Formats: sequence, structure tokens, C-alpha cells
Amino acid sequence: MSRLVDRASRQLVPDTAEFSGFGALRPSEKRWRDRYFFLQQHGYTLRPRYHPDWKPSWLGTSIDADSSEDFIASLEGEVLDAVRTKDNFRVSIKVISNASDESRIACLLSSKKLLSDPNNHCVPIFDVLPDPLGAENSLLVMMYLRPYDDPEFEVIEEVIDFVKQTLERPVKYYFIDWGLSSYFREGESPYVLGTKCADHNAPELSNVHPYNAFMLDVFILGHMYEDDLLKVYHGLDFLEPLITFMTLSQPERRPTAEAALRMFYDIRRGLSRTTLPWRLRKREESGTERVVYDTLSAAKAGLKLVRRGLIGA
Repeated sequence: MSRLVDRASRQLVPDTAEFSGFGALRPSEKRWRDRYFFLQQHGYTLRPRYHPDWKPSWLGTSIDADSSEDFIASLEGEVLDAVRTKDNFRVSIKVISNASDESRIACLLSSKKLLSDPNNHCVPIFDVLPDPLGAENSLLVMMYLRPYDDPEFEVIEEVIDFVKQTLERPVKYYFIDWGLSSYFREGESPYVLGTKCADHNAPELSNVHPYNAFMLDVFILGHMYEDDLLKVYHGLDFLEPLITFMTLSQPERRPTAEAALRMFYDIRRGLSRTTLPWRLRKREESGTERVVYDTLSAAKAGLKLVRRGLIGA
């Protein structure tokens, strides 16, 4: 362990009495508190909640605890937001095991050569730091992102754009989390073993029979389209042939990512331009909600079509 880590470790335990009332740190958050000074020395500042001398800002005031910024707890024990001190840029810091390939793959994809590749849209890694709480882990510092569906999709055109971008991999969306990834050199066989996967619905997962990792990627993406789009919203039935093709039980019959993209373009060309601005209606909506939202959406869609010259004013 380096001297820098040793010095930071001496500052881990706060001298003041620890707050234990409503809104107190969770056990997993205390580990981030114990990393506070170490991260600060490396140019990253955690929120005030994680400062070792933290005292809740709502104490002694008439402000409700849940209205205070420092009341907000982290629900992800291994990931936390921070600010890069030199430019106030918000980042995410993730605890990863040194026994996994996650750090190696993430850093490879963030190398100078690959970062300049316009087809590489994996989240950039800014730093890899030793974990002052244990030599078995490292801290991966990366761009702070938000879920792809936050805010939620509103119109069909936004879903079309999302599917296109996840298949085509342009800059708007980033792929993250390489903890269950495999790295293949050019020309190396893509067949792997293992049952650990982000999507346990994939039929080929096995510790005995090798399967194609790239075809697994296609299945996972297609299954996400099915669960997060097709099953959630009305009006996306045009995606069903693509989803069915991508999630075939026999991996060798699935399309490659390139073939799936071509199929998507064929589907996209078959859609009427007047369809795209229409509102996405959730399957769980009540009849009253549908009438109100459809009326508002029809007005918005009409304005868009007029502006685009697709209908007369």
C-alpha cells in the first residue's frame, strides 16, 4: 500500500460523535465516508453527507429532513456520485474487484486510441484509484450518467431514435458496466462459458457448452426492447419482428448487430412520418388518463406536423 493511502487511512475514523438519528448514514454509505479524505486528495469531492464531520443540515431548523439535499442517501452501495474538484465536473465512482476483468476492459476501451474511434461509445474512464479500505478493490472514476429512460419517452419518434442509436452506437447513449464482460482480440474465438449474466433469460447460458458472446449481446438488447418498450407501451408493434429475430432461442439463427440494424432501417422506412410524433401510451393507463393525454398529445403533434409542412395550417 502506498504512503499516500496510508496517510489517508489514518484519517478514516471521524473524531466527532456519529449522528444516528433519522436520515443517518447507512452501513454501505459509511464506507464512502471513510474514503472521503482519500478521494479529496486525488481531486474528487463527495457530497457533504459523506464528510466525516457531517452534521445534518436540518437539525435545529424547521426544515423537513427529506427536503434537505444532505438527507438523500445512496441506494447503490458500490457506486456514488462525486465532483471533480478542478473543474466541478460531476462523476461517478464505482468500487470494483481487482479479481475481475472490469478495470482492464474499461481502461482498454478508454485508451487514447479507442477513445478517438467514433464507433466507441463506451463510458470514458477518468481514473483508476486504489481503494483505501482494502487492497482487493479499486475505485473506477467515470462520467456521471442518467438512465436511458429518464426522462421517460413521450412519443414514438423518441423510441425509434433510441433503438437506432443502441444498434448503431452513436454518441448519445453510453454502454457501461464491464463486470461480466469478455475481451476478444481480433480473430479470437468469441465462444465463452459461464452463467453469470445481466439477463438470465438467455437460453444459451452454460458452464459446460460454449456459446457465442456476440449473439448473447444481441439477445440481451432484443430482450430489453421487449421488456422495457414493447410490454410497456401501446403502438410499438412494428418492433415485434425485430425483437423476435433478436431473441430466437437458437443463437446461430439470430442476426448480427449489423443485420439487426439493417432490419431496423427497413422497419423505419415503412413507418408513416405522421406516426412518429404521436404520443406513447402506457399499457397501464386508465381510460380517463388516456383521453386527457391523447388530447394534449394530438395538439402537440398537430403543431409539429404543421411546422414540418406535412399538413396544412
